[in-house]
Amino acid sequence: MGKLKLQSFSDLIESLASFPEKINSAIVHKRKHNNHQQQQQLVEACQSKENETQKQKKTQDELELLFKRRVDPIHVLPIEIIDLIFLLLSQEVLIICIQVSKSWRAQILLACADVWRNIIIQDNKQDKQLACVISYIGVHVKHMIINTTSEKVRFKCLKNIKNGHFNRIQSLKITMLGLQDMEHYIAPITTSLRKIENTLTSFTIDVGNTKNPVLIAEILASCSNLSNLIYSTTTSLSTQQTGNENSDSHSKKLNQQHYSLQNLQIRAPSITGSDIDSILKYCLALRRLVMNECDPSVLNTIVGHATPNLEILGYERSDDSFPVPPLPAKKNQHQKETISHNHRRRSQQHHHNKKTKKQKMVGNLRILHIANNSNKPIPARNIIPLLYKNRKSLNYIMACISSITETELEQFHAKYPDFQLHNVTRLVFWPYKGIQEFLLHAVYNSTKLSFLHAVNAQDINVVITALLEMPPLKRLSIKNPKCSSTRTTEVQSAPSELYLNILFKKYARLSLSSPKATTASSSSRSFKSLVLRGCNCVTDRELATLSNIKTLKRITFQELINVSTHGLMTLFIHLNNQLTSIRLAEMRSVTDDILSLFGDMDNLTCIKLENLQQVTDQGIKILVNKKKANKSSPRLIEFSLYNCPSITSGCMFYVKQNIPIAAIISAH
Repeated sequence: MGKLKLQSFSDLIESLASFPEKINSAIVHKRKHNNHQQQQQLVEACQSKENETQKQKKTQDELELLFKRRVDPIHVLPIEIIDLIFLLLSQEVLIICIQVSKSWRAQILLACADVWRNIIIQDNKQDKQLACVISYIGVHVKHMIINTTSEKVRFKCLKNIKNGHFNRIQSLKITMLGLQDMEHYIAPITTSLRKIENTLTSFTIDVGNTKNPVLIAEILASCSNLSNLIYSTTTSLSTQQTGNENSDSHSKKLNQQHYSLQNLQIRAPSITGSDIDSILKYCLALRRLVMNECDPSVLNTIVGHATPNLEILGYERSDDSFPVPPLPAKKNQHQKETISHNHRRRSQQHHHNKKTKKQKMVGNLRILHIANNSNKPIPARNIIPLLYKNRKSLNYIMACISSITETELEQFHAKYPDFQLHNVTRLVFWPYKGIQEFLLHAVYNSTKLSFLHAVNAQDINVVITALLEMPPLKRLSIKNPKCSSTRTTEVQSAPSELYLNILFKKYARLSLSSPKATTASSSSRSFKSLVLRGCNCVTDRELATLSNIKTLKRITFQELINVSTHGLMTLFIHLNNQLTSIRLAEMRSVTDDILSLFGDMDNLTCIKLENLQQVTDQGIKILVNKKKANKSSPRLIEFSLYNCPSITSGCMFYVKQNIPIAAIISAH
C-alpha cells in the first residue's frame, strides 16, 4: 500500500477510512488469481485424461488389429528359436502347449524333432494325453520308457510300435507294473520288437512277478540287432521256463546264433547254470554278463563254454559300493561288421572242434567282479577253474571266495601248477583262510599289480608278508584286518604293527631312492595312495614311518581308534607339500588344529570330512580363510562335509561363500 505520509490528524482519519476498501480490493484480486489457476489445472487435467483415453484407445485398437491379423510367435520367430524354446520345456508343459492351437499342435508334434527324442510315459494325466498323440511323434523318438499301470496306454504304445511309427527308436524300457498274467502281452511285445529290430539296440524290461512272462530267448529271437538287454524279474528263471509248454522252452526258442548281443544284465532271485546255458551257446558276441543271486553252478557253465568275446563277468549287488564296470566305448561300424563275420566263423569252428573234444578252451575275460553279496562267499571249487581258464587275460579281479583247508590248498596247487596272474593290475579280495595264500601266490611274481584292496583279512600279516616280497604298489587299501595272534588285545596288535612298519619303511626307502619322484619314469611304480579303515593295529608309530614316504599323494583314514591327534599332526606336517587328497572319517582324534594344518598345504585340492565329532566351526573357518589367502596354491576342487554334528548351518553358508565354485559341499 505504500508508506503513509501523515501531515495532520485529518490525514490519519482519512487513511483509516480508506483502509478497508484497499483490503477488499486485494482479496478480490487474490480470488480472481486463484480461480484462474484452478481453471488452468482443470483444463490440464481434462487434456491429460483425454490424452490417456486416446492412448488407451490406440493401444486397444492396436491389440484388436494384432488379433485380427492373428500374429503367432510360432509364425514370427525362426524355427531354430522355436525349437530351442520348446527344448527347455518339460514333457508335461509340452503336452499343455499342444492344446493351445492347431498351429502349435502341428509345430510341436511334427516339426520339433529334438523335443521328442526322449519320452517317458507314466501314470499322470499328461502322459495319458501323450499316448493319444504318440503316433505323430513316434518318428522322432529315439529313447522311450513305458512305466505305467494302465493296460490301455501300454497296449496303445505297443500297437503304434507294431504299426511302424517308431522307425528311429534306439532304446526301449518297459515296466510291467501291477500285472498278474503276461501271457496276452508276449505276442504284442515280440511283434513290436521285430518291427523295430533294425534300429533298436537297447531293451530293458521288468516283468515283476507276473505269470507267463516273456522270456529272454523270445526277446533275442525277436530282435536280431539288440546289443544291450537288461531283464528283471522277481521270480526265478527256471520257474518261468517250466511255467510254459515244457521245461526246455528257453533253449528251443533260442536255437540260432545271435551276433549282436554284447551286454546282458539279469536281475532275478535265482539264476542257475541251465538258465544261461543256451545264452552262452548262441550269443558268442557277448562281452559283458552281469547277474545277481546266482547259483555257483553258473560259473561251471561259463567254464564249460567257449566265450571268445566275454570280457566282463559280474555279480551285481543290491548296493553300489562295488559297481560292475561298464563296457568300453562302442566300436565303429566297420569293426562291428568284422566282428559279426568273425563270430560266424568262430561258431562254425567251435562246433567242428566240439565233435573232436580235443580243443583246450582259453578265456578272454578281463574283469571278474564277484563281490561279497549278503555275506555269501563263492565256493573256491567253483571259481578257481574260471580264474585258471582266464589267467592270461584277467587284469581286474574282485572276488569274495570261501576259505579252504590246507588239504584243499595243496590240491589246488597240484591241479593248477602254472596258475599265475601276470597281467592283473587290480586285486580286490576277502582274504579268508587258505584262499589268501593261493591268490597271493598267483600274483607273487606280477610286475603289473598296482592296486590291492584287502577286506576283512583273517590274517593281515600273511598279506603284508607277500607285499614285502613283491614290487611296490601304487595303491593299497586295508579294511577291518585281523591278526593271527591269540594273545590279549594289547599284545595281539603288536605283530601287525611290526609288519606294517616294515612295509612302510620299504616304501619309504624306495621313495628316497628316486631323487625326482615326480618324473614319469620314477613314479611309474611309486606308492601314491593309502586307505586304512578300521585298522586297530595302526598307531602313531606307523604314522611316523608313513610320513617318510615322499611319493604319497592321497590318504584315507577311517576308524583308526589308536591314533592320537599329535600323531596325525606330525604326519601332516611332514607331508605338507606333497598331499593332494585327504579323507578323514569317524575319528575322534581329528580336531580343529589338524584342519588348520590343511590350510597351509600348498598342493591339497580335495578334502573330505565325515562323521567327525571334534571338528567345529572355528576349525572350518580357519581352513577356509587360509586356503583363500594362499593365492599361489591351487584351489580346492572338492571340499565335502558330511554328518559333522558340531558344524552349524551358518558355517556351511560361510564355506559356500568363500570356497570356489568348483568345490562340492555336502551338508550334514
